[in-house]
Amino acid sequence: MLVKMACPRDGEEHQEQGAMLWSIQEAVDRHTMQIGASACGATAVVDVLQALGFVVAPETADQCVRTHLRRNDAPLPDYLFSRGEAGANHTQLIAGAEQASGGCVLGRHFPLYPRPGGEVSALAGTRVDP
Repeated sequence: MLVKMACPRDGEEHQEQGAMLWSIQEAVDRHTMQIGASACGATAVVDVLQALGFVVAPETADQCVRTHLRRNDAPLPDYLFSRGEAGANHTQLIAGAEQASGGCVLGRHFPLYPRPGGEVSALAGTRVDP
C-alpha cells in the first residue's frame, strides 16, 4: 500500500511524500504484533499510520478496515468457507487507513504481478500522485 499525507498535522506545512520505509531497527522497535486472527491487513494499517505520525488504537483500525473473521466455532463446511473470505482486500485496507486517519491518509494500490520492471521501491515512489 502506498500512502501520502493529504492533511498537514498541527504546525506543519503540507509536504508531498513518496514511498518510505522504516529501517530494520525502527521496524523492530515500532511494529505492532498481529492484532487478531485474519487481521494482518488491519495490523499493517496500524503500522503505516504510526509511521506517518498517527496514533490509532488497533481496535479502531480493525473496525475501519472491516476485517472478515474466520468462524472458528462453525460446522466444518461453514468454517472452511469462512477461511476463504477471511482477512481484508486492498480496497478495505485503503478505505480503513483513510477512515482511521480522519481522511488525512490516502492510499493507492498497484499490482506487483506480473512483476514490474525495475526496483519496487523506485516504482512505488513514482506511483504517488501529488
